[in-house]
Amino acid sequence: MAIDGLPDIAVRLAEYGFAVLKPGTAAMAAIIANRLGAVLDMTEVRVGNGLTYLSSAGSIPPHTDHPDVRLILWFCHQQDGSGAGANILVDTRSVIHALHAQLAAELAGVELHCPGVQTLVPTGTHPLYDSKRKQIFYAPWLCMQPRPASVRAFEAELGKSRHQRRILLHAGESLLIDNRRMLHSRDALPRDSHRWLTRYWIGKKELTRPQQ
Repeated sequence: MAIDGLPDIAVRLAEYGFAVLKPGTAAMAAIIANRLGAVLDMTEVRVGNGLTYLSSAGSIPPHTDHPDVRLILWFCHQQDGSGAGANILVDTRSVIHALHAQLAAELAGVELHCPGVQTLVPTGTHPLYDSKRKQIFYAPWLCMQPRPASVRAFEAELGKSRHQRRILLHAGESLLIDNRRMLHSRDALPRDSHRWLTRYWIGKKELTRPQQ
């Protein structure tokens, strides 16, 4: 894959919130990640000791990553042979649009604490929904108990198939998402799964769409 197609990637991200790329090799995926912005973290994602969700075979619920992360890029080295391991994306713009206007407005007042994760430090609290920027920061384990009605409605809407997209990467392919728009999750994997992805957290530089 050539690395001069960033404007096309920007168009796809603006329209769909994600893009499937075919870099072919891990080296090319790394080049693309660094062209997209500052790489904040690179992590190997494979089933292991199960101490974190990245190495666990268990299912992972829909969430965003650290709010400093603008884009997430996964490169697939090897996929699970059983057909498990698809990335499940949820378009929160579709979700917010489906909610009653009052509930959507109330989400903007819900603040979630941002913990330190991987190489990134805590950054205080962030609104679950930034209505001005139309951005989301959400993970179910960060929400307070009992959940307010707006959060319950948001979470119920997340589970509806009309907002979801399943993408099963093949070796040599990459998935790029807008971390401030798309939630990501996956179903459970076999405990002996050979699925292996490299995940890049990308920040800072903003992609610009080509002029019409």
